[in-house]
Amino acid sequence: MRVGKAILGGLLAALTSESAAAQVSPSVFGNTIGKLMTPGKMPDSCYDGTGRVSAKAIQKVAPYVDRTIQNYRERAMGAEGIRTAFMKHGRLIIDGVEIDLARAKDPWLDPTVHLVRREDFVRATAGGFVLVRWNAIAHDGRVLGTYEGFMAPRPREFGFRELKLYTEGTSKPEALKAFCQMPGDVEAWREAKVKRDTERAAKKAAREVEAHN
Repeated sequence: MRVGKAILGGLLAALTSESAAAQVSPSVFGNTIGKLMTPGKMPDSCYDGTGRVSAKAIQKVAPYVDRTIQNYRERAMGAEGIRTAFMKHGRLIIDGVEIDLARAKDPWLDPTVHLVRREDFVRATAGGFVLVRWNAIAHDGRVLGTYEGFMAPRPREFGFRELKLYTEGTSKPEALKAFCQMPGDVEAWREAKVKRDTERAAKKAAREVEAHN
């Protein structure tokens, strides 16, 4: 189903408002936008910052995020393992190396380790996805490492599309950035826009030169 940019832009503004976010669960929000999205056809407001989800709206999904982190811990410490915390085709990457989920084990967790979510997480402008970080803290207060989870909505929690682990002192994540549907798409949109604007300016200049000849 294709939706005009103006209509979709209005819908994004409505669903990302603080009042709407207070009443919409991650799975409902994601399904509503997801059914209407056409990849590459999102309105400019999804990328240029004018349609960004408010800080208060982001915090509305915090309980679901915290539940996902707690459920991850229970799975990692339990018999079922961490595989069920992932969406279909989900990926686990530890210090830059992708790990087979069928045999994956968390490298830091034991009964004495605490998981503490960091305050800086990003909620997609469209699609219901979130990008979240939390730390593994040893019993003596040392930071063992950082988790970065790209999560997709599912009933009562999120599931990992991708989970990256960064061992303290070995690797570290880049700064979190806002995104429309997928991490990195705002930067790609900006690059494409600069290219389009440059090409249009060159064509305009060429037409003006031709008109004066």
